[in-house]
Amino acid sequence: MTRYAVPFLTALLLLAGAGCDNSGVVDSGARDGELGSEAFAVVNAEDAFANIEDATFVVPMVMNPVFSGGHFFRHPSHPRRPGSHLRAILRELDLSREQIDEIRALIRAHREEIQLALQGLREVNLEILEAAEAERQEILDQLEAGEITAEEAQEMIHALNHATREAIRNNPANQPFLDAICQAKRDLLEAIGAILDPDQKSQWDDWVSTLQGDCFSDAA
Repeated sequence: MTRYAVPFLTALLLLAGAGCDNSGVVDSGARDGELGSEAFAVVNAEDAFANIEDATFVVPMVMNPVFSGGHFFRHPSHPRRPGSHLRAILRELDLSREQIDEIRALIRAHREEIQLALQGLREVNLEILEAAEAERQEILDQLEAGEITAEEAQEMIHALNHATREAIRNNPANQPFLDAICQAKRDLLEAIGAILDPDQKSQWDDWVSTLQGDCFSDAA
């Protein structure tokens, strides 16, 4: 072993020890990075609507399963709805390791709870998607028959996609599933508040009181 090997190994051991924290305190940089992960994104009805893929000449419009890939998760820097990702508020609370792990588990349970509601949203909109597919096929038939140009067909499919998205979003049959998702989301926020200390809870309640959107319009 060279004269440089012992100091080098010692330094590695010190660094490894610094990364292992048994005190329950989380390094602020590590905490910030962790809280920005998908594990702290709250899945909601907007994810189901965001997972609609437009029809083209080649494929029909589809409403993908919300849990199919992971790209649907709200990025912490660009949430579409207040509260869709919890990084911004959680990073301010100086959470312990135990609290971070508990919140992660609560969000995981929340996702499992709303899967049936998300599946219900897809099922009640299948007829709308099937009608759109029939109309897409008519457009393709007109194109093949030379009755319309490719540019006209493209414009018609674009308009069809827009109309179908609006029909899905405004489908009255969505409401029971939207209500279930909203209630689950409010329950999640309450459960997170219950594991915080008084100072953290005060900050959390202030933040929750600022949330907007359908899930909070009539929430206490």
